[in-house]
Amino acid sequence: MTGWIPDEKISEIRSASDIVEVISEVVILKRAGRNFIGLCPFHAEKTPSFTVSPEKQIFYCFGCGAGGNIFTFLMKYQGTSFLEATTALAKRYGIPLPERAASSKQQYVRTDRERILEINQMAMEYYHTILLNESNGEVGRVYLRERGITDATLEAFQIGYAPKGWDHFAAHLNRKRIPTDTAFKSGLVIPRKKGGGGYDRFRERILFPIRDLGGQVIGFGGRVLDDSLPKYLNSPETATFQKGRSLYGLDRARKACRESDSVIIVEGYFDVIALHQHGIANTVATLGTGVTPDHIRLLKGFAQTFYFVFDPDVAGIKAVERVIPILIRENVTARIVRLPDGKDPDVFVREKGPKVFSDLVARSLPAMSFLIESAKIRHGPTPSGKSRIVSDLENTLASIDDEINRSIFVKAAAEGIGIEEDLLFQRVLRIRQKSGAKETFGDGFEQGGPADDVFSTDQPVRFEKKILTMMLQYPVMIPEIRTRRIVEQFSDPDLKDIGRLILSYTGAPEALIPEVISMGKDPETGKRIVHLAAGEDSWNAEGCLKLIRQFELHCDRPERADLNARIHAAQKENDHALLADLLKEKQRMIHKRD
Repeated sequence: MTGWIPDEKISEIRSASDIVEVISEVVILKRAGRNFIGLCPFHAEKTPSFTVSPEKQIFYCFGCGAGGNIFTFLMKYQGTSFLEATTALAKRYGIPLPERAASSKQQYVRTDRERILEINQMAMEYYHTILLNESNGEVGRVYLRERGITDATLEAFQIGYAPKGWDHFAAHLNRKRIPTDTAFKSGLVIPRKKGGGGYDRFRERILFPIRDLGGQVIGFGGRVLDDSLPKYLNSPETATFQKGRSLYGLDRARKACRESDSVIIVEGYFDVIALHQHGIANTVATLGTGVTPDHIRLLKGFAQTFYFVFDPDVAGIKAVERVIPILIRENVTARIVRLPDGKDPDVFVREKGPKVFSDLVARSLPAMSFLIESAKIRHGPTPSGKSRIVSDLENTLASIDDEINRSIFVKAAAEGIGIEEDLLFQRVLRIRQKSGAKETFGDGFEQGGPADDVFSTDQPVRFEKKILTMMLQYPVMIPEIRTRRIVEQFSDPDLKDIGRLILSYTGAPEALIPEVISMGKDPETGKRIVHLAAGEDSWNAEGCLKLIRQFELHCDRPERADLNARIHAAQKENDHALLADLLKEKQRMIHKRD
């Protein structure tokens, strides 16, 4: 039993779940024979090495080694616990779960993440109710009306208002008997420096609930109603919320992103809300951290063209410079949308309308072209101006790790500036050599390729791995393996444990692989099982028996060598009686392996 969900219920949930359906919501998958392939969401790559097998109900990346069953994927991708992944799948596929006992012991084993999600949900409902219905929310309602936010949008995004006062929400949690330490872990209540209790993090702010792809509230962003600082305040990093992995509005934008194969990335909550309200629903916002590799990998599951709406000032250009190497490594198309007069998308779309905004998006520049054009405008076409343009671009070009991509962009930059390509290339190369950067090729691996196999490669272990692969992919041979006690002859203790795990499985053959992954004692064991099961070997009974005999012969080598030495000694001594016994023993050994 895992947590409060019985093992047989977990098996039912796994059997009802469709791993291709679930993963295809966040990774663009294409049919490839019996499997589906796509770009791995866990590392940078340009050619698909991420495979999903509907028959085996597993995923595996041949590039980075990530793999597992449907529970493993949700845990790794969403950062959730096994219990949360199981509960989410049960809800998705309509499988009723047993009632969770409310004893203090069972409540204690709930994860911090579960507790924080519960508090976040309470906070969203609490602050949303204040905004819509309470007298102390009137100032928030007036402010939002003035910004053109409709009632339908307020409901869709569940926007709230944190009123004036120090401990409204802290007192609300206290009335709900939420433990103080849990309230502190959520980040919504801050401990007082003196005395007990705490006070509200958000006060006199419009509140924007931030959700994950499953629709759960993982954190909040708050904006003041005037020009006081800080203008925006986010939840702190918690067990549910990491700014570098979260995007505002993606839960609502992903369908439109997938349909258009594009995403518009803006910098503010109101930008997202205004664009969605005007029908531009493929819009998300970063949360004050800039764009990270995790953001790009998250969005790659929904779109291949990224439109960045940055302010065309120094800070905006710096943001583009920082993101270009990430975008190149992740092999996505990036374009920069420049709004006139430095207006925010929120203000622009309200004043000009969605069509004018969409026209600007259509006329956007590729990211590197944007940097070149911006530098040319700043510095002019004179020789000294060109020198300053090179100074602006050289570090960005040098930060591109992939040698082929870097040469392409150096060539484009040299042509755009009007200088010799070789001169720019040499300058960029010197910067890289000075920084000690390593060359990478293809899918972002350093020269020499991906990491070595997690298993050793000596002869006995190779045999043992192959036998485990056979057991997983051709389970009809498991009774033969059990009868001949093959697993007990393994030399590698970890492989022997996996073999015993497979032998202990008594369910349906088609569920063997995902079930055994779940039975593993730790994530590393599960990873090894997936690695063994991931290949597309062709098995038949004759080939399997041949492999088993080869393994047994290999195991018998020391014994056979000793027996042969004893036979040779008996011959030399003319001990005919001993020689006859030894030859009979050799015959028995041969027949035993046939």
